[in-house]
Amino acid sequence: MKIFLLSITIVSSLLMVGVILLQQGKGVGMGASFGRGAQGGLYDTASKANFLTRTTSALATLFLLSSLALSFYLGESGKGVLEELQSGQPAIEVPEAVEELTPKEPVAPVAPE
Repeated sequence: MKIFLLSITIVSSLLMVGVILLQQGKGVGMGASFGRGAQGGLYDTASKANFLTRTTSALATLFLLSSLALSFYLGESGKGVLEELQSGQPAIEVPEAVEELTPKEPVAPVAPE
């Protein structure tokens, strides 16, 4: 389930970036439609803009819902990272071999002769 939600979030974000980059700016609409010389250019630009706007809205909604579902799914333990750190338990368990190699008391530095 985690992989599915994560893949939906990533794919929707990438598609949303692509669709946003395809949209024209507000001031470009009229000049771009007359410069093409196509029949009904003004209507083509308006319908294209409407389609891209609706697609952006749908992808943004999908991204938001998948992100919320992912956060609820991963947050089932009820504890955040800060709460786990405050509980006194180490975040990473240190093997006994490493604990034996670390000195119990700080070692004073020795000046070179």
